Amino acid sequence: MKKIIFFTLASAMSILTFAQQKGPAISWDETSYDFGTIQMEDGTVTHTFTFVNTGDEPLVLTKVQPSCGCTAVDYTKEPVAPGSKGFVEAAYNPTNRPGPINKSITVTTNEASQAGTSLRINGHVNSGKTQEQGTELQQAVPDDAKQLNQSSEPIRRAGSEARPVNRMGTNKDNTKNENENESESLRR
Repeated sequence: MKKIIFFTLASAMSILTFAQQKGPAISWDETSYDFGTIQMEDGTVTHTFTFVNTGDEPLVLTKVQPSCGCTAVDYTKEPVAPGSKGFVEAAYNPTNRPGPINKSITVTTNEASQAGTSLRINGHVNSGKTQEQGTELQQAVPDDAKQLNQSSEPIRRAGSEARPVNRMGTNKDNTKNENENESESLRR
């Protein structure tokens, strides 16, 4: 009796296992990658994610969508035969994007059992400026600002006077400013 139950359970499990492998099935070598710390001046960095079709029918990548425009993708466009490999390449452009990298690429396939896979790239972008260069820039700004202030006068609207305005939109003497007077006359 025990042998019959064991044989029945073993048969049921092998049938379920075979049924799960029917059709295309994707198996990723990895789903995230850390670029570590990169320099903005070094330009675009890339990583290639690879996968194997572990199913018994051809696998097709139907949509590969990066989370933003700073990440470009290339991928296997033709069907991947059972047992064959494919790829998704992510290229991240760090230009004018200092700070952390945390981007995703959503991959949708023709697998019936899966809604999609999210691949992730991480890292940190350094702007390349050293602490010393930052200090030099801070020191240069006041001199430049002084030169600019000496060479040009502020632009003022004809007939307008600069008066402090309180939160209620009136000047210190509780009169409305010129813009409000103009807008009231336009409403009439």
